[in-house]
Amino acid sequence: MSAIAGLFNKRVNEEQLQAMLDSMRHRGPDKSRTFTLKNATGGAAELSISSRSTQAMSGSDYPVVLFDGDIFNDISGSLSNAEYIREQYIKKGKACFSELDGSFSCAVLDKNEALLVRDHVGARPLIYHSENDSLMFASEAKALLEHSDSVEELPPGHIFSSRDGLEPFNPYQAELLQFDTPEQAAEILENFMVKAVEKRMADGAVKAVALSGGLDSSIIASVAKSIDPAIKLFSTTIKRSPSQDIKYAKIMAEYLGLKHEIYEITDQEIKDLIPEAVWLMETFDEDCISGAVANYYTSKCVSGHTNCVLVGEGADELFGGYFKELKDIADPHEKERVARKLVDIAYNTALRRLDRKPGWPIPCITAHRFWIRLLWL
Repeated sequence: MSAIAGLFNKRVNEEQLQAMLDSMRHRGPDKSRTFTLKNATGGAAELSISSRSTQAMSGSDYPVVLFDGDIFNDISGSLSNAEYIREQYIKKGKACFSELDGSFSCAVLDKNEALLVRDHVGARPLIYHSENDSLMFASEAKALLEHSDSVEELPPGHIFSSRDGLEPFNPYQAELLQFDTPEQAAEILENFMVKAVEKRMADGAVKAVALSGGLDSSIIASVAKSIDPAIKLFSTTIKRSPSQDIKYAKIMAEYLGLKHEIYEITDQEIKDLIPEAVWLMETFDEDCISGAVANYYTSKCVSGHTNCVLVGEGADELFGGYFKELKDIADPHEKERVARKLVDIAYNTALRRLDRKPGWPIPCITAHRFWIRLLWL
């Protein structure tokens, strides 16, 4: 996770730029990078994860790339994600974004144009305001509060150009294998799941799995153990009324033979957290705030062990796990439409409460030093 912010054809001083980054310090507490060119200024606040993922800025001259997220292309040598994108943009221009395999939002600031880009799932946010030929942007709206009365969110799968406006771009397309039977389909899906976990653990940053007790995180935990037998499991539950899922989380942890830490959330902790959760989440949505509370205390638990954790969020959207919304729909075309809608809005539901989780430091625990790596196939 990183925070990025910048302005094109609009000037701010160094103190104002740093204030923008400081307002999002929970995203990147370890290091700040800034730049100033003739018609552009910007910067990034970074969280130390790995040599590939940490660096959120590349370039001291045009074009400059600011990057938040993670990509899994075959990157040669010691290039970081941001450096790789800059290299590809110089070679291919806008076409390079359709070749990026991963979860990202980024900005490219060139001599005559600024570009904002967000992948098609949209787990990483990007907020902007454009007026005449000027553009300002940031990972979160709060960073633009002192500079504009109105902002817009870049939709997933779109590019915003300071010159040409908003337009969609073609997504990265993985190879899809054909099958004739349900058994073949299940085997293909299993292989995809294993490869997805392997890609996200390849840099050695992941040292934990957030285990809810449900099917999705249990599968991920099982695959993760086959890659790293020392991986640790973390769960949360409400102290006064433990969920049924926590029972299954314990069973799964025992079955896998992995260390398992459980945090029991009190009513007072929930009450105390809500105002900050709303500010950081930038929403009053009940489901998002509820999920953010659980994710915060999971991160509190995890942060003493690692900065990077796998989660099972997103599986309900992809695999039709929302039975309440889908089970009573008889028309298969309507069921498919609703299922598609759940995927399309995930960036502002389940994935929003992961990316914009409450993550400020608390006594003895630096809960902000935490990155959730999504298994979105």
